[in-house]
Amino acid sequence: MKAIHAVTCLYLCLIPVAYTKSICDKNCRSKTCNSTKRSCTCKHDYYDSNLNNPFDSTTRCSLCDKNCIQDTCNNLGNNCVCKPNYYYMSPGSISKCLLCDKNCIPDTCDNNGICTCKHSYYDSSDSNSPSICSRCHGNCLCDKNCVHGTCDNIYKSCICKPGYYDSSNGNSLSMCSLCDKNCIPDTCSTLGGGFGFCVCKPGYYDSNKNQGTSVCLSCDKKCVPKTCNSYGVCKCMHGYKDSNKGKGFSICIPKT
Repeated sequence: MKAIHAVTCLYLCLIPVAYTKSICDKNCRSKTCNSTKRSCTCKHDYYDSNLNNPFDSTTRCSLCDKNCIQDTCNNLGNNCVCKPNYYYMSPGSISKCLLCDKNCIPDTCDNNGICTCKHSYYDSSDSNSPSICSRCHGNCLCDKNCVHGTCDNIYKSCICKPGYYDSSNGNSLSMCSLCDKNCIPDTCSTLGGGFGFCVCKPGYYDSNKNQGTSVCLSCDKKCVPKTCNSYGVCKCMHGYKDSNKGKGFSICIPKT
């Protein structure tokens, strides 16, 4: 009889202990459990995956996505800020940080999965959908000196990188040509139908001024510093004269 009472007591005594442990989720923060509703505040990096259930107030603490930036996951359905090169997706009730396309340029993928594709790739996805960077084949490829993200893969037109100009003369296919190395940086433009006009560095003049692509030549070495204009005309140093005066750029020769 004593053995039977002992077994019965052990069974009955364990019930409250088991019930107490199951009142709230094991990943609730300490001292936040509401035993009546079985609700709580989840621990750090957990969220309530049962939050929007109108029939059950029980908190169910689920682990935040591993690719959320630390401390950005909250109790509102695993909304978070994803790590660089991941984007946020919420299919149904599950929220996840998904990897951006492997051919996105690093750190250009936004929280919607839209990115700038690497050179030789173009975005073949629907508008406002996560980018799908597909390999170009032949005529979809823009010039390698286009600014990343400006390539129109239908017309193959783009904005050229600084130091280059579009020499296509208005054709749809952009051709980025190198500006003269002695242009002042960022002054080379596509004005005039892509001729590559620029402002030459001090001590240089445009020998092709008003005729096409700028060609920056050095002013005569015997010019007084800072007197050479954009046509190469200058004031010659003491003891020198301009042998080409009135005809074009200065040629300084010794006075006789």
